[in-house]
Parts: sequence; structure tokens; C-alpha cells
Amino acid sequence: MMTGPMEATRSYRDVADALREKIRSGEHRSGNLLPTERELQTAFGVSRSTVRRALQNLAESGWAEVRPNRGTVGRMGRMTPTSTFIGFVDDADSAHQSLFFRLSSVLEAHGLHLAMVDSCGRGTEGAIELCVERGFGAAVVWSKTGTPDLQRIESAAAQLPIVAVDHGIKGLGCDVVKAQMYEGARQVVRHLVQQGRRRIAITGWLDALDTTQERFAGYLHGLYEEGIEPRARDFVFSAPSQDQPDLELLRFRLSRPDRPDAVFMTSDIHVAEVAACIREAGLRIPEDVALVGAGNDVPFQIGRVGLTTLSIDWPGAAEAIAERIVHRLREPHGLSVETTVPVRLIVRGSCGAPRREWMDSPFLPSRLQESSISSLISVPPTWAGLSSTQK
Repeated sequence: MMTGPMEATRSYRDVADALREKIRSGEHRSGNLLPTERELQTAFGVSRSTVRRALQNLAESGWAEVRPNRGTVGRMGRMTPTSTFIGFVDDADSAHQSLFFRLSSVLEAHGLHLAMVDSCGRGTEGAIELCVERGFGAAVVWSKTGTPDLQRIESAAAQLPIVAVDHGIKGLGCDVVKAQMYEGARQVVRHLVQQGRRRIAITGWLDALDTTQERFAGYLHGLYEEGIEPRARDFVFSAPSQDQPDLELLRFRLSRPDRPDAVFMTSDIHVAEVAACIREAGLRIPEDVALVGAGNDVPFQIGRVGLTTLSIDWPGAAEAIAERIVHRLREPHGLSVETTVPVRLIVRGSCGAPRREWMDSPFLPSRLQESSISSLISVPPTWAGLSSTQK
């Protein structure tokens, strides 16, 4: 057959490189069929043999998969990281320092270096794009956005591996390392019922994050297991914002004759505000209202009573995240993997349990276990990193 006018100057490697770039950019999405051989002949002005050699080159390098009688499917091939830096994408004012430093230590054993990338300025999408712009090898993402711009994130994910922490990124097929919070919430309800509490309210941010929905679902499951009919008036959530939580609904419920006798917080982040709200209502913790949190990130104490809370195995999470990062740097394509780490209820007294049942956290660093403080600690991150507002 006659060859096209560009045949002499466009080799099969040129065609393969062009297709590889289209797959990387998302123009040809990974997992979808590539154009037919005839369509590629027309698009590139080359012979069928050149197209076939290009597709064979893609398949051999992991950027395509030939399926008999169907065609050729694009795949995300092996990525060669431009640096040994791994981005840790999170809001700097609430980033989890224990996880950051533990993960940094684990990655260093693999010759990799963790850098904080603040998502406050541009959001999750912009922070991930910054990782791409800076040539990072991969990104660990703790998204605070329930409904991110999927197109932007997919475009970035085509250029570097992403491992999500705490919850997935809606619509994105990526590895996820998360805690067993559904089972943890059930455990909280069972424990509170054992302490004689039957009117158990739940509070926290009302957002679209999977982890929030799982904690709420586990709470409902726990109530049903204990024969307690959930009361919608005890769902005292706050709308998500960057300011202080709106606790007006909780204040109202605490003022009613049928007020809750226990409050489960889906996160410890605003425990100080919730505890203050209970005290302002003239109620005592735990005598009048038991209080249980989730996260065990920072110690909180009310007089001589510590906060009962769900403790996450962050050291285990760091190991799991590092394993996924190292694996994805070697093999970026393939089915995404979800890894769960255990949680454990740490009884410290705010739930009303007797002193003999109080315990220390098996996952909290000893330097925090030994602390004696009376309020929530908020320490600005001191590690070196990148602001997502930097260009």
C-alpha cells in the first residue's frame, strides 16, 4: 500500500511516544480501548505495520494491553519519578503530625523524602497539581474536599501515583489506607450502653467524606444492635467550614428535658468546643453527659478525667502507606487496593467508666501519653514544606 506523507519522518517510536503522552494526559483514559489500527493509520499518516509496532512497544512497556478480538486497551505504564520527594497533601493547620513524621521515617528507609504540601490555598486539586509541577515522585493525599474536581485530579494522577489517606477521593481509582471507623463507631455505642447511656447523640462536621458517612453508619448500626431507635433530633451535626463549629443545635438539645446523656464526636478536632458547650449548659462530664471522641490525635483532659476516644493505629497506617507508595513507583498501573488499619476504644473516664477501666493508648506516642494538660493542643506545623499558594 502507499504510505502517508509523514511516513518517512514518523517512526513507530514516534507513534508510541505520542500515544503514551495521550494516555498519561488522560486524553485516552487508562482502561479504555485505544483507536483502531485504521484510525491510528489515518491520524498519524503511517502504515499498518508502523501502527502495530507502536502498539507492541506500548504493550511491552506496560502502557497498553492487547485483547484478542477486541482491540488494544490503554494502561498507565511505569513512571520514572523525577525526584525522590513524596508530597504529603493536607491542610497545614490541621495536618496529622504523628502520621507525617512516622511516614517520613519509614520512607527514608527506602531513599524517599516526605514534604508537606499545604492544600488550604488551592484545595486538594491544586496541591496535587503542585506536586506534579515540582516533579515529585508520588503524593499521599488526605483530602478535606468531599466532592473534588475529578477531571483535574485524574489529569494529575496520570502523571504521578496517588495514595489516599483516611478516605478515598470520589471517582478516582487509587490506593486507599483508612481506619476501621465503621466498626469503631459500633464499639463506641456498645461501650456507652454498657455505662447505662441510652440517649446517645452524634456530632461533628456534616460533610461528604466517606469516613464521616462510615462513622455515622456505624453509630446507627450500634444503636440498632442495642435495641435503641435512633432519634433524628440527636443528629447534631455542623455544616463544614474553616471557622469554629456551629454548636447551636447541640446547645438546644442539651437544654431540653429529653437531652442526650452521651455525645459521640466523629472527630476529636473540636472536643474543646463541645466540652465547653456541655459545661455552659450546666452539665457535668461524665456524670450528666458522657463524651467520646474519635482519633486520639491530641490529649484532652477535663479536670482529672481524660477523653475516651477511638485510637487509630497510625504507625501501622504509615507502614501501609509506604508499602503502597513503593509499590506504585515500581508498578503504577493495576487494580487499586484498599488497606484498613485497626482502631481501639481507649477508656479514660469521660465516658463514665470506673477508674480501674481507664487505659493508655497502644498507638499514641509516649511523649503524648505522659503529657498532663487541661485543654486541646493546637500546634502549627513546624516541618518544612510547600504552600499550595506558591507558584
